[in-house]
Formats: sequence, structure tokens, C-alpha cells
Amino acid sequence: MLITGATGTIGREVVEQLVARGARPRVLTRDAKRVARNDVDVAIGDFGDAGSLGAALAGVDRVFLLDVPSPVMVAHATTFLETARTAGVRKVVKLSSIGVDVEPPVLVAGWHAAVEEAVRASGLAWTMLRPAGFASNTLSWAQAIRAGKPIPLLGGHGGQGIVDPRDIAALAVLALETDRFESRALTLTGPEVLSARAQIATLERVLGRAITVSDMTLADLRAQLERAGVPADLIPAYLEGSSYLDAGKAAFVSDELSVALGRPARSFETWARDRRAAFE
Repeated sequence: MLITGATGTIGREVVEQLVARGARPRVLTRDAKRVARNDVDVAIGDFGDAGSLGAALAGVDRVFLLDVPSPVMVAHATTFLETARTAGVRKVVKLSSIGVDVEPPVLVAGWHAAVEEAVRASGLAWTMLRPAGFASNTLSWAQAIRAGKPIPLLGGHGGQGIVDPRDIAALAVLALETDRFESRALTLTGPEVLSARAQIATLERVLGRAITVSDMTLADLRAQLERAGVPADLIPAYLEGSSYLDAGKAAFVSDELSVALGRPARSFETWARDRRAAFE
């Protein structure tokens, strides 16, 4: 099987869990130096290069499809799926997003929705995984927390069903290795709705010390994104997504992850305790 996005949060965890189960997946990367391990097969390639994808997909029957959200996602997916079908791939497990079934979707969810449609039209067997916000997104606060600096938040009161990346990966592995979830789109959340401020309160409890917060405006967020070098065509998606979350439009939980795994979904506090060292 081929794992795309193998050096990112979810893809890396999918690879770890597959290897732990005795598999030897093939991973797609633009830079082999980023895959410093000898228990996988490395394929050098890029979504925009059909030739490299053909070599990566040769002999593969299942793929985990993960691409960075952007306006070119649909073009990437179209090239990838056409190449996969030609190569004889049978199944695609796509990492999507919550909100793809909301009308009208925010920009990022709309990009994912278009890719989902391309996957359905590909003729391949498919499973869509639609996770809420990752618990690991709070690692972006780690440097400030370690330095005792305030966390800038745009409101931070709107919640969502924060989900542990390990649980998302566990379901991805099941979907790749079995036929139980074919032709299903699964909404994946943790067990409770948490706002950013509630996540900070949890981290305070785990770390045993106070964490300060500073208020941020949309203009502040735009300036921060620009300083960070975020491409101009992605900044509106970040701003819209932040406003969407803060308005509470993603404040729900689903039991589909826990039912699929046959156990409760991990809580944010469990994730935070397991990753405590990153904040200390």
C-alpha cells in the first residue's frame, strides 16, 4: 500500500501503526531525507508530477490519500486518481474534513468536498475520513508556553470535538486493511466539545501552572500569517476557518470513531498527558 502525506501528523502516525502491525508500506515523499527509517519503502514523487506518481503506485492496491489543503487539491487528486486507476489500485482511503456536507462549506471544506467527489467518481473503492480539529494543533502553542508567553487567540470560545491523531490513524489503518468501511464517510471527533480556551485550561491542569492568553483580531491573525510566510491564496481560508470555529459552528461530537474502533475515543487530556514533555 502507498501512504501519501507520510511526513505529516496523520500520515506519519498511519505509517507507525502499519509498521507496528508488521506491514511494510510504501511512502510518497518529495525528499527522502525526511523519511529516516529502513522499515518502509520510499517513493520519490509529487502530486503535480504524474510520471513520479506512476512509479510510486506501481504494484500498489490500496492508498491513503492526504494532501495539504489548498486551491490545487482537486487538480492534484485528479492526477493522482487517474494514475492510481491506471496502475491497478483498488481502494482509496481519503483524509477529508468535517464540514464538507455543510452548505455552503468554508473554503477548506469545499476543497475537500470537491476531492471527495473526484474519489467517488474514480471507480475505485473508497472510504472518507472526516476529522475535527487535531489535538496536536496545540503544539503550535508549545514554544510560547515553554517561554511563559501568552497564547494569542481569536476569541477562542467556539468549540469542536477535538480528536487524537492516533485515533484517526487507527481508523485509517482499519480502513486500509479491511473492507468494513468501504463506501462510507465517517465523521471523527473526540468524546467532548472543547474550545481553545478549554484546551488551555486542560494544559494548565496537566502542567500544573497558569498559561496566559492575549486577544487577537482578524487583522492581527492576517498579519501573523503573512509574517509566517503563508501563501496569499491560503490566508482567506485560515481567516474564514478561524471565524467559523469561533462562531461555534463545529461544536458537535460524533460516536462514529468510537464505534468503528470498538473503544472510546481518546480525550484531549489523555493526549496532553502523553505529550506533556513538548510543553515543558
